[in-house]
This record gives sequence, structure tokens and C-alpha cells, in this order.
Amino acid sequence: MGETNLAEDVKWIMASDALIEELSETGENNEIRNNPVALHTLTEGMHHDDIKEFKLKLNWLGYGKSKITPKFGPYFKEQVMKFQSDYQLPITGKIDEETKEKIDSVLLQLDSLDHEEDRLQLLANTLERLGFGEALETSSPDKQRIEASIRNFQSYYHLESTGNVNAETFGKMKTLLLSPYQLGEKNENIIKLKQKLNALGYGRLKVTSKFGSLMEKKLKKFQQDYGLPVSGIADEITISKMKLAQQVKERVTYSNYDVSLKDAVKQKQETMQDDVMSRLDPNNFINDSKKKFYFVDLFRSNVAGSISTLNKLLESDDRLKGKGQTIVEAADRWNINELFLLTHALYPIHPETYLGEGDDISDWTRKVKSHYDSSQNTLYKMYCNPEEIQEGNAQDDTDVEWVTKQMENLYQLYQALDTYTLYLEIPVYRDRPVEKYIRG
Repeated sequence: MGETNLAEDVKWIMASDALIEELSETGENNEIRNNPVALHTLTEGMHHDDIKEFKLKLNWLGYGKSKITPKFGPYFKEQVMKFQSDYQLPITGKIDEETKEKIDSVLLQLDSLDHEEDRLQLLANTLERLGFGEALETSSPDKQRIEASIRNFQSYYHLESTGNVNAETFGKMKTLLLSPYQLGEKNENIIKLKQKLNALGYGRLKVTSKFGSLMEKKLKKFQQDYGLPVSGIADEITISKMKLAQQVKERVTYSNYDVSLKDAVKQKQETMQDDVMSRLDPNNFINDSKKKFYFVDLFRSNVAGSISTLNKLLESDDRLKGKGQTIVEAADRWNINELFLLTHALYPIHPETYLGEGDDISDWTRKVKSHYDSSQNTLYKMYCNPEEIQEGNAQDDTDVEWVTKQMENLYQLYQALDTYTLYLEIPVYRDRPVEKYIRG
């Protein structure tokens, strides 16, 4: 199976339960209904994946805390018998068709069950497991906070926002909790997930088909870095983000300065006409998908993913057509970001940095690089250089509109590439803690 099929496999698994339910309503799933594997009675001593689903459902309904494994043991049998007794079913300890249907019908009434405190505790624990429990006090769950977390869950997975666990929401939660891509699972697609995590720099996982504790730890770190719910479950959104992360590599450094943002604002207020604080506070840009390009390191080369991709970008310009390799070599020689270099050719900025027909690429690159002060390696530093303020030096003012336009030009060039490396240098003022950078 090809690497690109993994996300599709996950989407199929995510959709399968809903598809079966839809076919059931239209009478088109007779093949499934007549399938003895799908309808067999589950009994003590059996090992079957269906057992995990019913353990989960009975846990939700308050019948024990069964470990979600495919084994039907004596403890789980006790919970089945308790449920059957409570709902006037034959007390067999087996999950037959009648018991299955009753479990599902009771789940549809989950929000109207008695024992509100127990139900809230169960919801809080479930939301925390799925990465949506950050605002919850799981030891004493609050109904309003739980409803808000359920809405966040529904919004994240594009479900109707109701604030309660309806059939659709429970179905999604169930699918995630039974995911084949979480701790303790074992299958061939886990090998591909491990390969992706290794390629992205998240440890050196042993490439086997088992999802172990180290893999869960690395997956959680990836989810945290990319602003995803931290569950350790590789859902379809996490897998899609992993694919994107392989195309866009991000390298972030933080430069700490012994100068306050307040001092920087004070120095720039005399010459900048607009809201100086909003222009200078790095936290206003750091997690904006476009404005973070103010922090791109302009003097780091080799950012384009491949020469062929770069050549596609240049094919409409006769001066640059087919010269991707030459551009990269010149940028590497003179230590300049090749895409920032190209803004001077594609979006004329200064007469002295213009690329004329037949000009030598290396000589032109040298002229572009010499136009900029070596300490101004980001667009942010071109209009506010903390290093200059820290040393008490006056900084020449760069046109803010020019800097903004250059940021937009640079952003557009990056977006035109299939793959690239994004080097960011983020300034940290002594009185302004920087927000956590979310990748992606």
C-alpha cells in the first residue's frame, strides 16, 4: 500500500460505522445484517474486536470500568449481567442481538439518564482522553464547562454544535476511542506512522507494527507542537497534519534581548505614525499564518524543497527560466534566502537590486545581499531591531508599508512551492514573554 493511502484508510475507518447505520435505515445492508460475523453472540472467553466496542459502551453507561481490549473476561461478564438485570433482559452474561439493541437504545438517551454527577464525570474523563479536557476539573466536573468542551469537540470534527452528546457525537467519540492508531494497538499502518514521526524528527522510534508508550509520547509532542488536541490518538486530522509537516519543515529559534518592548515602543513612537505597540509586539504575528513571515530568516539559504519546484515558479520569467539551480547556488554562496532574493527580481524594489536581462546571477545576488545590514536578517528587524535598541544605537527607519509588502511577497512565493523549509527567528523582549509557537 502506498504512503499516501494512509489518510484515506483512516477516513474509511472513521466513516464505516456511519455508513452501516445509513444503509440500515434504507434497508440496503442486508448483506451486513445476514453476516454471521457481524451478528454473532459475544460470550465469555471470546477474543473479538466487537468486544472493545461494547466494553466502551457499557463503561459509558456506568457499568464498570472495563479495560478496552478484545477479550471477554469474567469482570466484563458481570457488567453485562448487571445491565441485563437493570433492563429486564434474560440474565445470560452474553451480548446477544437483544442486548446489543438495548445498549444502543439506552445510549441514545444518555443525556436524560439519572445520576447526573456520574454522567458528568464520565464525560469529563472521555473529553480529557480525547484531548478536550484542558479547561475541565476532572475531579469535580462542571456542567457548563463540559458543554463548552463538547462544543469544541463538535466544532473541531465539523459536527453539529449542540453541547450535548447526541448520536452523531457519541459515534465520533466511539470511533476515536476505538481507533486502531493508539496505545496498545498493532497493525501494519502503524509502521507508516512511525516512519513519518521519525522523518519529522520526533525521536528514533523502532519501526514495528506495535503502538507503544514511546510512540504515544512522541505523537502527543507532535500534536502539541501543531496545536492539535493532545490525545495520543492518530486521528484523520493528525495524520493530515503529519503529511503537511513533511512538506513544510519549520525551524524556529528565539533571540532574547536585554531590552523591554516598552523601550522599543518609546523609541519608535517619534517616527511611526500608526499603533506602534501593535506593530512591535511579536505576539501579534507569531501564530498568524501570514504575518509570521515577518520573522523569516532572510539570510538562511536552501529553503526551497527542490530545484524542479523552484523552476516551475520561474518558468514564466525569461530572465530566470530554468535557472533554479543557479539561483540556489548563488543564494548559498552569498548567504541569502533564495525566495527573498527572488522578490527583488519578481517584485522590483530598489533600482540598484534590479535584475536585468543577461545579468550574471551571482553578481546580482551579491548586490542584493550588500544592500542590507547584516544584523537585519528578518523583515521585523528592518523596522525594529532590538539589538540596535539594546546597544543604544539609533536605527534608520524603514518604510513600514515596504516591509509589509515584502512580507506579503515572500509569503506568496513560499505558498507557490510544494515543499520548503521555514526558518523563523522570533525576538523575545525581557518584559514580554513570547506565546508558544504553533507549527503548521
